Amino acid sequence: MERAMNWPELVGTAIGGTGRSSASESDFLNQAAMLTSMRRAGCVASTAGPELASPLGGEDAAPADHGAGELRGCLDEHERLVLEWCALAVKGGWRVPDALLPDVLEFVAKSPQTRTGVLPALGEKGRWLAGLNPQWSIPAAAISHSTDSAGTTWGEGTLAERKALLTTLARQDPELARELVQSTWKEDPAKARSEFLSILAESPRPEDEAFLTGCLSDRSMDVRYVATLGLGKLPASVVIDELVQLANEFVQLAPKVDVRVPEMDDTRLDRFGIPSAKGAARIQQRQSRLTRLVALIPPSRWQLDREVRDRALAALLKNENGEIVFNALSLAAQAYRDPEWAVAFVEHQVMGSLYVMPDLVELLDRDQQEEIALRVLNAKGKSRPWQLGPVAVTAKPWSASFTRIFFETMPSAFDKKGPHIYPGYVTDAALFAHPLTAQVPDVEVPPEWQSTFDTWRRVLDLRRSMHQKLAPRSPQP
Repeated sequence: MERAMNWPELVGTAIGGTGRSSASESDFLNQAAMLTSMRRAGCVASTAGPELASPLGGEDAAPADHGAGELRGCLDEHERLVLEWCALAVKGGWRVPDALLPDVLEFVAKSPQTRTGVLPALGEKGRWLAGLNPQWSIPAAAISHSTDSAGTTWGEGTLAERKALLTTLARQDPELARELVQSTWKEDPAKARSEFLSILAESPRPEDEAFLTGCLSDRSMDVRYVATLGLGKLPASVVIDELVQLANEFVQLAPKVDVRVPEMDDTRLDRFGIPSAKGAARIQQRQSRLTRLVALIPPSRWQLDREVRDRALAALLKNENGEIVFNALSLAAQAYRDPEWAVAFVEHQVMGSLYVMPDLVELLDRDQQEEIALRVLNAKGKSRPWQLGPVAVTAKPWSASFTRIFFETMPSAFDKKGPHIYPGYVTDAALFAHPLTAQVPDVEVPPEWQSTFDTWRRVLDLRRSMHQKLAPRSPQP
């Protein structure tokens, strides 16, 4: 064979057969093996054997080759384990082993929500490699951006690349982030404007207030609604004062609860992204307007002390339209990340045997979560398996004492002498429990629990091993 094939020629030969090519079968197979390996390593080659100049600088982190087996296990098991491995590696001064960089980059491309946690563990080589394969370009877009390259990406990038850029800039250079959004605002479609604004509205600054207020006249109702949420996160927004005044016409929480549903033709709500409509409307549509209205208001703006608030929440569950307001207030507590209201809602949900919202539980500190979880575990005469999961299996690290209590409860769940626990919660527990405290109990497992028990043991062993192997590196002399 006189010259190397490029990828399109290789595919064409595979389709047409080597009989129509100057290549022998052995040459073709060798070329296929070589180019496939190159593509897997991140090189999209136009010819075989390209010279790739590596721009790598010095690596501060050493490859964690001794933890490669655990990383492979994490990739096969659960994305949370991959994130935990990466966090431990970064903390210990390690990075992803070279041999596993393609696998990790493929993983991030398929699960882009993990990129923030994975990218710091890639090292210089991993970040360089991510830029060589278009399939990895989205995670690579979030790595770093100079002012000049940001403008180019914003003007020429895909929607996904622009969102990745904006997410990074919103943390690193929020002024530039807002300027980029404003620079193409008139040309961008409504969906893109809404998604860009959602990123800016996550942590708005006082300097963003004028732009957010201007968005209340946008032709898209979704954009108006997102802008109002952003304004609600500013300490003293006049717009939210107007919204509270309007909401008070429909909802009173003190001195006693009173709720009425707004009419569909009340156009005052349009300004905040809650569309009106003429003519008859079903009660569900009107109730939906009330939900959206109340969910826009930061819970603290109702100005209720703890006792009055708890009394109002209890009364809402007995009111004809009160449950709508109760749920809307819980959505507001999530949106505005209000831990005091979150505690109140979780308490009411647990004690009232209601569904517990996991997003609210995540706003509680771990001591509060564990106190409520223990209360559920020790409940007498009532099984609440749907409540245990959200308050026990959360993303915050478990204490050693709660881990021990939870795992000691498992044998009684197996033989049904204790609180009923869904198998899925047991599996999830292995992901969140204190890895050096959790011990697999020496009990005979019923057949229906065997698969859960095996997963439990495997994940715990994997986590315990990675915590031991990824300990901080010894200082170099």
